[in-house]
Formats: sequence, C-alpha cells, structure tokens
Amino acid sequence: MTLQSPDAGEIDSDRVKKDLLELLRTEADTEEAEFTVDPVRLLGGFDTLIFSFRLSKVPEVLAGPLVIRLFAEMGGVGQSAKEAVFQNAMADAGYPVPRVVIPGGTRTINGRPFNVMERVQAIRLWKR
Repeated sequence: MTLQSPDAGEIDSDRVKKDLLELLRTEADTEEAEFTVDPVRLLGGFDTLIFSFRLSKVPEVLAGPLVIRLFAEMGGVGQSAKEAVFQNAMADAGYPVPRVVIPGGTRTINGRPFNVMERVQAIRLWKR
C-alpha cells in the first residue's frame, strides 16, 4: 500500500473554513455557530492535514478546542472510519486520547474525508 501525502492535491483554506462551518452548524443544529478561533493549520499529521479551531454558540461537546483531520483523497474514507472507531474505543477504555466528536463518514471537506476531534494537550510520559 502506498500512502498519499496529505499535501498532495489542492487545499483551499478558505473553502475548508466555509465548508467546515456549514458542517458544524448542521451538526450543532444551529445557524448561530461561529468560529471564535478560525481554523489554523497545525504541523504534523503523517497522512492528514490538521487544522485547529474553536467555536461559540454550540452544544458543550463542540465548545472546547477542536481539530479537523483531513485525510488524503485516495482511501481516506476507510481510514477516517477506522480512526473514529479506534479513537473512541480507546477513549471509552480510559486512555488519554482525543475523542472523535463528528465522524465524517462518507462526507468530505474540500473533497477530503475527515474527522472532527477533541484537541488535547500533549502530555509528557517520561522524565528527563
């Protein structure tokens, strides 16, 4: 299996912002949802593009710091579905992992499969 770079293909940050806000308003069942922190691309992500953001005027589950992981176009739907199941199973088992709060399923943002997840602070697991 050959992995596609997340930077392969076009990414339109303005379209990501517009499409993401439309999706979040639908999920939150409110047209009043808005960004308090616009999506900002984070470095990292082996096979995804990652944007962090914050919302206001949304239910509590969407009110904290969040990220959207945009998968590469090829094969990303299956990968995003596996990630959602795995992440939430690990969170349910008590591990300190971010929960997927909106699984993308077959939907896309800017033509890419996605998951919207909690953003967690990095933790240090070892002492220096």
